[in-house]
Amino acid sequence: MLSSKEEVVSASNGLHYDRARQIKAFDDSKAGVKGLLDAGIQEIPQFFVMPPEEICYKKSGSNLQKPQIPIIDLKDIDKDAMRHKEAIREIKQAFEKWDFSRFNEQPTEIKHEFYSRDSSKKIPPNPDELPATCREIIIEYSKQVNKLGLTIFEQLAEGLGPNRDYLLDMDCAKGHYFVCHYYPACPQPDRTLGTSRHCDPDFITILLQDHIGGLQVFYLDQWIDVPPVEGALIVNAGEMLQLITNDKFSSAEHRVVANSAGPRISVACFFSTRLQPLERLYGPIKELLSNDTPPLYRETPLCDYIAYYHAKGLGKSVLPDFKL
Repeated sequence: MLSSKEEVVSASNGLHYDRARQIKAFDDSKAGVKGLLDAGIQEIPQFFVMPPEEICYKKSGSNLQKPQIPIIDLKDIDKDAMRHKEAIREIKQAFEKWDFSRFNEQPTEIKHEFYSRDSSKKIPPNPDELPATCREIIIEYSKQVNKLGLTIFEQLAEGLGPNRDYLLDMDCAKGHYFVCHYYPACPQPDRTLGTSRHCDPDFITILLQDHIGGLQVFYLDQWIDVPPVEGALIVNAGEMLQLITNDKFSSAEHRVVANSAGPRISVACFFSTRLQPLERLYGPIKELLSNDTPPLYRETPLCDYIAYYHAKGLGKSVLPDFKL
């Protein structure tokens, strides 16, 4: 007899199926989702089908007009004092209001060359392990995206008040890594998602997406499209930034919808804690606290947060479980 986790009733035809067995067969095939599409399937496997309420565009019946994700131009911010001050205000406002923003001045030639190569796994620490055909561009892209990350952390720190290097001194940018995603065209995009709703377990994420789009952020009780903008990268706040800023900046809940126009490719760079000692404690920045603004989170060992996040899996923020 199947357990409740193994037996699932199809919402469309009422039939029972062995979910665990189907997933194992899929994993054992080593073909992946692309293999299914190459085989010419017209219906997605049942274990990919998601409840309609998880796929729906809005969480509720909100009819609010969908606002636009802010676009911030970083050109000349270190040459023009007025533009520097204005950029700090724009970045701070974007992270406070949206937790999501776009940053211009992405070198277009790097973007196109990067996508013309095959890099389907995160960048390893040893450059010699990278395929020769894309080694130089990945290393160069990594350097450039790291420079952007450092700039964003400096601007955020100035906006918060402590000092320009405060977040960098906390090692928020000590390590970054890439995750490259490939989403084949889906024959039934209205029955599943590319990536389900979640928050990132890092400080910030810098995302490069192609022209297909599909990214959505949850804002004002509805899902907002984040369409591609030529020459811009997408930046969103992660849970660790929310924790250390004591909810001054909230982590951005987002997802990727399935589409039939694919394939869609994206490259996410996570400024995370992967290179940190696992016993390191992270808690709200003390300079942001006062009698009127007490800490909302307990100081948490990095290993506890990482273990809990991965044990819970993708979904809503796990930070409420770390509140005082």
